Amino acid sequence: MGGFFGAASKRDVCVDVYFGVDFHSHLGTKRAGMITHHPETGFQREIHSIESTPFRTKFEPFLDTAKGTTVIGCISDADPQPLMVKSHLGLFALTVTLVRNDASIVAIALIAVCVAFLFYNFHPASIFMGDSGSLLLGMTLGAISLMGATRFSSITALAVPILIAGVPVIDTASAILRRLLNHQPIQQADRGHVHHRLLDQGFSQRKAVLIIYAWTAVLTLGGIFVWNMGGLVKYTVLFALLAASAFIVFKLQLLGPVLEHHYFPDIFRRPRGKATPVQAEQPAGQPDRPADPLAAGDDDDPLAAAIANAQVGELVCSIDGGHPDALGVREDRDEQ
Repeated sequence: MGGFFGAASKRDVCVDVYFGVDFHSHLGTKRAGMITHHPETGFQREIHSIESTPFRTKFEPFLDTAKGTTVIGCISDADPQPLMVKSHLGLFALTVTLVRNDASIVAIALIAVCVAFLFYNFHPASIFMGDSGSLLLGMTLGAISLMGATRFSSITALAVPILIAGVPVIDTASAILRRLLNHQPIQQADRGHVHHRLLDQGFSQRKAVLIIYAWTAVLTLGGIFVWNMGGLVKYTVLFALLAASAFIVFKLQLLGPVLEHHYFPDIFRRPRGKATPVQAEQPAGQPDRPADPLAAGDDDDPLAAAIANAQVGELVCSIDGGHPDALGVREDRDEQ
């Protein structure tokens, strides 16, 4: 990483350039340098390595003696700069910088690849992305973020990338949390992901994908807004986007059975234990029906027994959402 900071004035500007270069420097950069020019004293140049020592520590002694109305300061990972060039026209000081656009080129190429993939991946899809493609995509995004890294406030530099990638981050985090709280391996598959929940809500595959696209677009625009704004407005937008995403997580039940006591308060308000059979009212003139559906199946009639078992299974799935002990129904059935 490299850059330069310069100033020219009728007064002494050494302190201005000194603090400007110090603000943009960081540990790990190979070299830093300053050169000053004053009509009375001529050129003064100082170059130091700042790989393990801050810029300010190295150049404080130079600042005490430097004097100049024209000053250049720079940091460089290549040649020691600023350079001094002597020619028949006189002595000159200059610095050379290289504009890096590799991050932009890689980002544009990645966008083109993703757009082409999504064109054929849209329902009905003809191609699909597996683990190798998703891992390569994530690694490329991480490399681009490092190639285009800039010095910015820590909260913004951390929040904006997470906000732009909010949908996959939320989906992965909720899946891990859901499985951990259910005492399941985090690699165990389930139907609790965002697209599964949208399909369970009754949306078609096309509408589910478009909803995810829209959610991602809103978070991306919000991330760009947060990056370019400052002050209270930035944090207000950031909080609003996080609150909206949290509301979507709750409505889609991405945490699954972990929060079922919120989704189904009437069921989970009852004390745990064995389910109490409910005797339904019988119409007049009809024989009494057994409270236990299993008792309705005749042992000599396999078809009736199979129908009774299927009814109990549907009842359990509809009540507890797959939990074996939500109301103790399965334990009761095993005992019977």
